[in-house]
Amino acid sequence: MQSAKIVDDKSVEILVAEDSPTQAEQLSHLLEEHGYKVNVATNGRKALEAARHRKPTLIISDIMMPEMDGFTLCKEIKAKKALRDIPVVLLTALSSSQDVIRGLQCGADNFIRKPYDGEYLLSRIGYLLANKELRKEEEKIQVGLKIRFNGEDYLITSERQQILNLLISTYEEAVLLNQDLAIRQKELARSYQSLNGLYEIAESLNSSRTPLDVAEGALEKAVELPAVKAGWMVLREGESGFRIAATQDLPPALLAPGALEGSCFCREKLLSGELDGATNVLECERLQKAPGDTQGLKYHATIPLLTHETTLGLLNLAGTESGLFSDAELKTLHSVGHQIAVALERAQLYENLEKKVEERTVALREEIARRKLAQEEAQQNLKRIHALHEVDLAITSTLDLKTVLDVLLEKIDLFFPYPTASTVRLMNEETGVLEALACRGLNEEEWKAQDSRSLDGRAKKVVEIKAPLTVRNVQTDPQTSNPEIFRKYGLVSHLGVPFIAKNKTLGVLGLYTKQEHEFSQEEIEFFSTLAGQAAIAIQNAQLYEEIGRSTKELELTNQYLERSLGQLSGLYTALTPLAPSESVHEMMDGIIARLQEATGADAVLIRLWDDAKDAFAYISHRGYPDPYVKGLDRASPDGAANWVFTSGEPIITSNIAEETRLRSKRQLEAGFHSCAILPLKTENRVRGLVYLASRQLGYFDEEQRDHLMAIARQMGIALENKDLFDNLRASRDELEKANKIKDEFLSVMSHELRTPLNVVVGYTGMIKDGLLGAVNRQQQEALGKVIDRANDQLGMVNNILYATVLETEKINIDTHEVSVGDFLSNLKAAYEAPINKDFTLEWDYPADLPVVKTDSAKLKLIMQNLIDNAIKFTQKGSVTVSARIGVGDQGLGGSASPHPPTPVPRWVEFKVSDTGVGIPKDAMPFIFDKFHQVDSSETRLFGGVGMGLYIVKKFTELLNGTVEVESEVGKGSTFIVKIPYES
Repeated sequence: MQSAKIVDDKSVEILVAEDSPTQAEQLSHLLEEHGYKVNVATNGRKALEAARHRKPTLIISDIMMPEMDGFTLCKEIKAKKALRDIPVVLLTALSSSQDVIRGLQCGADNFIRKPYDGEYLLSRIGYLLANKELRKEEEKIQVGLKIRFNGEDYLITSERQQILNLLISTYEEAVLLNQDLAIRQKELARSYQSLNGLYEIAESLNSSRTPLDVAEGALEKAVELPAVKAGWMVLREGESGFRIAATQDLPPALLAPGALEGSCFCREKLLSGELDGATNVLECERLQKAPGDTQGLKYHATIPLLTHETTLGLLNLAGTESGLFSDAELKTLHSVGHQIAVALERAQLYENLEKKVEERTVALREEIARRKLAQEEAQQNLKRIHALHEVDLAITSTLDLKTVLDVLLEKIDLFFPYPTASTVRLMNEETGVLEALACRGLNEEEWKAQDSRSLDGRAKKVVEIKAPLTVRNVQTDPQTSNPEIFRKYGLVSHLGVPFIAKNKTLGVLGLYTKQEHEFSQEEIEFFSTLAGQAAIAIQNAQLYEEIGRSTKELELTNQYLERSLGQLSGLYTALTPLAPSESVHEMMDGIIARLQEATGADAVLIRLWDDAKDAFAYISHRGYPDPYVKGLDRASPDGAANWVFTSGEPIITSNIAEETRLRSKRQLEAGFHSCAILPLKTENRVRGLVYLASRQLGYFDEEQRDHLMAIARQMGIALENKDLFDNLRASRDELEKANKIKDEFLSVMSHELRTPLNVVVGYTGMIKDGLLGAVNRQQQEALGKVIDRANDQLGMVNNILYATVLETEKINIDTHEVSVGDFLSNLKAAYEAPINKDFTLEWDYPADLPVVKTDSAKLKLIMQNLIDNAIKFTQKGSVTVSARIGVGDQGLGGSASPHPPTPVPRWVEFKVSDTGVGIPKDAMPFIFDKFHQVDSSETRLFGGVGMGLYIVKKFTELLNGTVEVESEVGKGSTFIVKIPYES
């Protein structure tokens, strides 16, 4: 398929009708990327409206949409004379041939199957646009065609070009589907060919007896794998040498003398230990440098031939394609390489044994006197070979560990010429103990009882050295811990051989003869080889058992998790706090509903204990029949309910019929078969009982004890919270009443105290000013002190009144324009430095302070309280009142800066600093509290009621400002008030 060209003409507008935002975005991006202008409608109705409003060049519509589907949209478009020439492309899954008929019926121009290929979609759009003008020139034949399909009648009014387009698009989709199917069939055939080839390789290995047979047979079958054209196998010789073991289908270039000799990338990696698995070699230097015709071979897969501790050689499979094998196939080939290596080792052992048989046969011919002995030895070797083969077949034919061990001991007993006993001990990795698992020729129970000890003695030695160990006579050997059992069974000589797989010691094979015997090197090698083969089978059986155990454990764990999740869900439901209720009855209904949801019980009942009546006085339930509930008061005093109430322990039973503590079996009569009676505790005492019942036998059991008690405890907490809530609500009502009385008292007293104080100040001022007669200088001073003290008293009364109003009434903010400079000047005029104190009153503020919008009255009261406090607590030094304008987080000195480009906070900062007594650090957090004084003792030096700073903080907050304080005892204090403003 040719790539779609990018369209330069922006006049082509495509309307997309798609209800999926994701698919609409993807389609829009594809079309716009290729130069088309795109509009999107989320359903067919909106698409029809958009087409009427602005006629598009082409419409692409999904079929399944809300309000109006794609078929209806297409039919509406083709029914409109002004719109019918617009090509309509339907996006569909083409799930049935009926879709095509419906497309023809509605007049669609083309089908595109989802998911669509972008290039294909663009090519169909180009085709439709190219044929649009040609269609205009054709004669429009609008004669309807009635057809019957699948038992239904359809009227087809599509034009010939539309029908042709739809049939072509349907055919193309069918071709694409067939191509996908062909690819899948090709992949399936390759997989089948690979599996069949691997099976034939395994079959070849099982039937091979010599290394040459193994190499040639495996290679012959390997080249039948998919994409494999040729192969060769090299085996190691010495430390770094290699020899060609077999080749198959090699091209002339690789058959030339020396073509496969010498070092290469694969052999170097193998010798260095870096090649530990099958891998693809995409650029083989041997194939690249080979002189002559390589028949197009460029790549190959190299498979190391490894056993548990030996590197035997390499298998190379060459092909002409890149990526010869997938990762999964390489893993399988690695396993095949291991099997080939094991088969080579077995064949080499078989070959060595055959050579020894031949040597012994020659010796017998040379020495007639030793012919009989040589023949016996040859037969014995053949038996051993046969035994190895039979044992190998037997132990690899099962994954049951006991069967593997029994077969192993049985074959040893059959093929060893002397009366013997044999044992198998395997290492328990968790305990570090060699466990006695199987024996032959001994009483198994007695042997296991005597052998149940930790790793020590000869078995320990075999495991440590990972090598065979022989003892000429175990009855007299000093390392034998219990020689009596050997004497009992007449066991004399011993051979211990380790089971080793992948360089890991799995256990020990023990062989005992009933006559003194010197184990030959051949016998030791035979049993070592046998143990090596058995070790692989044992490891496979252990792995199989472990998988089985893990599967069972996983099943049990899943069951446990499912049950735990259910319990956690119930516990979460129980732990969700209950809303406070007006009555105990409402609380009980809420608790019962929560219990039923949390436990899944069919019926729930709660009984509360009445201390005054010394009986259960309240019952609330859901699900229990009325006769059962009414009969609870007539229950026996020594019944189950009293037992739970007295002991504080629950009764949980999966079968009511078998529970002896439930004597009357009334729940069973009510249709319940499983129940739980739980104590409802509050404040460490039983306050009531919770009855849970289920009609399902075994629904409740003792395993749920902790879960059910946790839910019961939570319900007890809910009751306790109800009591606490009622007590707190009563306490809150009393406190609110007392606080209201206090506020009313303070308000009345403040008003009543202000009237006489104002009279006292007024008449005292008249006397001082001589309005009521002449007064001397001493009298004036005395009257001035009276006025000062009265004004102080009036200020305290005013503060109390302000504090009362702040708490009981809503304070209105009167925002108006205030000149900060004039405000400070008027404030300054009202203050003079006291003549009886040695300090100066300083004012520090610039002359060009701006006009701001704030509440001047409240700001004045804030400043007066701060200045009065500073004067009161300062005996000498100075009191400084200052002001600055700030923008953002920086002070701007004496004048406001020009407005910044973007709005930032603006504020007025007032400071009142003094050199007075200062405030201790431990008092700093409380100085703004109502009625708080740093020194509240009866001998304090400074008066006041502790309301000034409280009012400062409250009024500052009303102005949306902040107040801060910095102070040090003996050096003074600084109060900083920041008030935001609008100019």
